[in-house]
Amino acid sequence: MAEEAEGSQIKTQAPSLSGSQENGGVVELAVALGNGDNGEGNHNPDMYSQLVATVTLQQKEINSLNGKLEQVLQRLSKLESAASPTTQLRSGPLRAMAPPRSAPPTSRRQTIDPRQMRASRGSTSEDLTDSRRRVPATSSSSLHKRFQSKERVSKEVKDEPGMYRMYLQGRPVSFRLPEGYEQPVNPEPAPAPQQQLKLDWAYGYRGKDCRNNLLLLGSGEVVYFTASVCVIYDVDTASQRHYVEHTDDVKSIAVHPDKVTVASGQVAGHARPVKGAKGGSKAAATDPNFLPHIRIWSSSTLETLKVVGAGTLDRAVACISFSVTDGGQLLCAVDEHNDHRMSVWDWNKGAKGTKLAEMKASQDAVYQAEFHPTEANQIVCCGKNQLSFWSLDGKTLGKKMALFEKHDKPKFVTCLTFTSEGHVVTGDSNGNILIWNKGSNKISSILSAAHEGVVFNLAMADDGTLISGGGRDRLVKSWDLKEKTEMSCQLLPEEVGSSRTLVKRGDKYLVGTIKNSIVCGDNLSDMTSVKVVTQGHYGELWGLAEHNSSHHFFTCAYDNHVKLWDAAEHRALWDITLSESLHCVSVSHDGELLAVGSRTPNWYVYQVSSQQQLASGSCGSEQLECCEFSPDGAYVAFGSRDNNIYVYKIEGGASLKLAGKCQGHTSFVTHIDWSVDSSYLRSNSGDYELLYWEVSTCKQFTELPVVIRAAHNGEKIRELEFVTQNCTLSLNTVGIWPAGADGTDINGCAVNRDKSLVASADDFGKVNLYSYPSRTPTANGHSYSGHSSHVTSVKFTCTGETMLSAGGKDSTVLQWSIVQ
Repeated sequence: MAEEAEGSQIKTQAPSLSGSQENGGVVELAVALGNGDNGEGNHNPDMYSQLVATVTLQQKEINSLNGKLEQVLQRLSKLESAASPTTQLRSGPLRAMAPPRSAPPTSRRQTIDPRQMRASRGSTSEDLTDSRRRVPATSSSSLHKRFQSKERVSKEVKDEPGMYRMYLQGRPVSFRLPEGYEQPVNPEPAPAPQQQLKLDWAYGYRGKDCRNNLLLLGSGEVVYFTASVCVIYDVDTASQRHYVEHTDDVKSIAVHPDKVTVASGQVAGHARPVKGAKGGSKAAATDPNFLPHIRIWSSSTLETLKVVGAGTLDRAVACISFSVTDGGQLLCAVDEHNDHRMSVWDWNKGAKGTKLAEMKASQDAVYQAEFHPTEANQIVCCGKNQLSFWSLDGKTLGKKMALFEKHDKPKFVTCLTFTSEGHVVTGDSNGNILIWNKGSNKISSILSAAHEGVVFNLAMADDGTLISGGGRDRLVKSWDLKEKTEMSCQLLPEEVGSSRTLVKRGDKYLVGTIKNSIVCGDNLSDMTSVKVVTQGHYGELWGLAEHNSSHHFFTCAYDNHVKLWDAAEHRALWDITLSESLHCVSVSHDGELLAVGSRTPNWYVYQVSSQQQLASGSCGSEQLECCEFSPDGAYVAFGSRDNNIYVYKIEGGASLKLAGKCQGHTSFVTHIDWSVDSSYLRSNSGDYELLYWEVSTCKQFTELPVVIRAAHNGEKIRELEFVTQNCTLSLNTVGIWPAGADGTDINGCAVNRDKSLVASADDFGKVNLYSYPSRTPTANGHSYSGHSSHVTSVKFTCTGETMLSAGGKDSTVLQWSIVQ
């Protein structure tokens, strides 16, 4: 009876709950039921999970409705204020009045890091959208307290004049208006700037996990890819051209027998949330440009000729190949479906090509699938636990597996090529090179232990010489197949890594490596004195900093490397290797000191000219998210995942002493800006806060010190001025947030030297350009593709003519020219 009475009481009380209290009550009920019995004395976790999921969904809907209602009330209030005498603005706290998320972090352990939630490249857009919005489980009492806090904060915002409010997924985030500045009622979105961006250079090459992706064109240029950009590189003039129509990672590439037409295959893309759509997944599911597909394009005009396979291919296009015997009429593709389906297309037939045949290739990974150069309708395919010979008969594919007989079957057949006579040559994980006679699925001869460990690539020279590249041994070898003898052997430099793909161009050899670099040598007898064609990071890339007085810039990544680059010469000047992954970097305003923060609490300071380490230390207990030197060079500040900012005094130019710790954020620190006079800091955090700090005391202040400066309209307003615009959440960056965005969609922003432009880096592989300041919601701007994963950072160079952007998972730096 007691249980029945309790259940009756719950049912009676439920309809009376509303808003955040309703969610708090339902969560309490969910916790009570989830932690109780199912009537038989057994724990019922399924019921608990279902209730928590329902509560979370209802909570999001309530938050969204509350936000929209508050927005309407705000507009009505502004209209009433415009009709009545202007009231005097009064001061208030300078904390951005952002209510907590549905389950906001109150301590370091409850903080949600959206960057750690990003899925791998094989994940769907829907998975990514859900992961960015997932909330941690928490107790009903803490949820109830947080909902009460949200109501209290919202009331304070409503009653506080002189504030401007923006909305992120229905959640209000407010900023103080500068004294003397009046935000227009119902402002129109700001126009897009007259300036635009044009891709000038791509630093990087995807060699760490892709194969057979450095190919020779008829013009003498080579084509390869990095991120979502297909790069055409002229070896003679050291110049690049770019095909940028892909929407996400390019994973495969092939050149037509005419040596002009190129096919490139991509993974499923990530669409930006659109109005009326539930996140990016809906847009991605309906737009064929965001589905896995193959783009066939001209390397001379960079025009798209055909888009093939959208809606048919699954996850990603692992490998592609044009037919040879019929002049390139057919196209073979293998996707990354669970069964790695092989399909053959008449790509020239119909508006989207015509699929002739399809068959399951293997449940294991497929590395390469190539049309036979001398036998019509024959395809050779290799990968994990497989080497197979395929034949196309009309609309039917037949498969014949390779027979290793007395030889040990390798776990991986990693690469293949063809001799001029049509024999198949394969390399495998046992280090062997096998030759298979034309038309046969049996081994005819073997080069045993050709390499120590895996054979990564094979290529045939015009004179019949076989060239092979090893993995573990970093050796590039040439072979006489008739005599079965080794002709030459050279070691690649350790800094570029083992070879992934090799192509011969005249008397030069170009080698793509597993460390995302391409090198060029005059001959195989002296590969140690190679010229670096392009170089990149091979770990996730977050750190990007511009030099204050030259065209140099700095990067650091999870591959333990920090690099100095020359944007004019498009090359790395030096490279320092540390013992741990690196996350953030900053250079002093005089260009003499470089600060690097790691994925641990450790930091390092170097002298730029000598690359000598001057100081090192640690602060806090978590990863360092950001770092920034003060304009006067007296301080450097590190923002940590432990929610604090650590300010160090630079003494004697060679040592650092902790000056203080800024405590007050309730989530990890994401961005830092210094004031012009080096006296103040502002910072953002993972739960949408904007806080201000006095450097001398490291205390948060609520009365804003102001300076008189001229506004763009000629009027005088009082506002504290900052050197940089790293903080994505501020009054001057309201317009860079797209409609429907949440607080994780913009990863970084920056302004140019004359503060007329602001660029943003978003979670959907886009670099965006707006006029600055951008104080009206959803300002008009320009958006540019090139990166394939979340863009982590953007910076303008000191010349004002160039902008840089860093990709996260794609490990690529893109250099953009600013054009009118």
